[in-house]
Amino acid sequence: MQQELKFSVQEEEAGVRLDSLIAQHFPELTRSAAQKLLESGAVTVQNAVSAKNYRVRVSDEVRIILP
Repeated sequence: MQQELKFSVQEEEAGVRLDSLIAQHFPELTRSAAQKLLESGAVTVQNAVSAKNYRVRVSDEVRIILP
């Protein structure tokens, strides 16, 4: 069964790379693991697949589907 993780970007997190922010929010995921999830399309921002180097904006809704 797949697990879903979600979070909203806070003001102080704006401008941070998405892969880094995922690793900050979920310590069990390394930045490298976050990059692999992004490359596989398992991460969406505002319901759209995003690149690993995307810099998040305030109120972005991030959704991660773990295999």
